[in-house]
Amino acid sequence: MFPTEQLPQDFRQRQENRYGGEEHQKFRIGMRDFIEHYPLYKHILLDPPPNKEHFEIEAATLFCANCRGDRTFRKTESRTFRIPFPGGGGYEETRYLMDGVYPIQLECQDCKYQNYYFMIRVFVDWETGEKSGLMKVGQWPMWLPAIAKDITDELGADAALYRKALRNMNEGYGIGACAYLRRLIEQYINPLLQLLYDIKQEEGADERELTGIKAAIESKDFTRKSAFAAEIAPASVLVKGTNPLKKLHDLLSESLHAHSEDEAMNIALQLSKTVEFVIRRLRTRYEEQKSYAETMKELNKPKK
Repeated sequence: MFPTEQLPQDFRQRQENRYGGEEHQKFRIGMRDFIEHYPLYKHILLDPPPNKEHFEIEAATLFCANCRGDRTFRKTESRTFRIPFPGGGGYEETRYLMDGVYPIQLECQDCKYQNYYFMIRVFVDWETGEKSGLMKVGQWPMWLPAIAKDITDELGADAALYRKALRNMNEGYGIGACAYLRRLIEQYINPLLQLLYDIKQEEGADERELTGIKAAIESKDFTRKSAFAAEIAPASVLVKGTNPLKKLHDLLSESLHAHSEDEAMNIALQLSKTVEFVIRRLRTRYEEQKSYAETMKELNKPKK
């Protein structure tokens, strides 16, 4: 490993002093999100811990092919090692988390048979010892989040486009992923507008507003459809003043050819998270309103 005497003189002390229990817990939460949701070759700015013993993940929810469903996976007691990254000169064993590639192995806690193997690139500035993030450079089985049943039910046959987008994301093809996500939303825009129509109708919207939504559904202009959906977004879908439907429209308006694969990957990740959020929030809102209206109708029935 990188000779410890070549590290900046105050490096070890700074590393020891700055990493407490709260920071460790924050790292483990971020690490879980990274392991569960991020594809290969996506550089994230999660700050790794100073020591190797802290570079761990407590648990992750992953798909188990043996159990045929999402299960909790935890780390195994397998031997850890590090593949040094070029540029560090000579090596000696040290407890510090240095620049290189580190393995993580996780085991299904139900069947104790299925394992996941990850190779995580840790970026360290050799001049200062400061870390600048993580990247998955290997994973088996491949990263491909299972599409939740409620999303699959909502998308129907178009869920196949979503799977293709996720496969592209897994292989680092951000531009391809964005193209499939755009096709998905083009296919889903009319059901989305219909869902907005149903919500507005349950809320007692006037006939003029409902007629406008119907006209948007019949329109052939996808850009106008997505912009209109953002304009009529119900307050219940807003998050701290942010309109996810407008976010969706803005992301779809990005020119993919003007972006690198890494930039497009970031757009694809935002698109996938926003699509799932919008679907869930709007469908839940509609079902709640419908259920409430039916309950009130029953309660207000004249007693015989």
